[in-house]
Amino acid sequence: MAQHEITKTEYAVALAAGQLEGEGEFRGQGVRYVPDRDAIEIITTPNAGFLVPRQWIGALQDVSAEDLAKLEVWPDGSAIELEVSRSAFTA
Repeated sequence: MAQHEITKTEYAVALAAGQLEGEGEFRGQGVRYVPDRDAIEIITTPNAGFLVPRQWIGALQDVSAEDLAKLEVWPDGSAIELEVSRSAFTA
């Protein structure tokens, strides 16, 4: 099979097509804990969002409010994560 070397023009066209497609996708762009609602707020593209009660997310039920303030969205917007020290979890 012969290899095809991608030209700068082909690369630019593919990059533009990918960016355009990505603009229409539903992805996370921000996350925060809302203490007075005991909920996680997820801000999405395109300019929307929703609240999820923390009790619906089993892995977050025993996490302190201080640690919940450290929630982050993955760079590609596909997930949220929380890095806390092992001492923050109880067995």
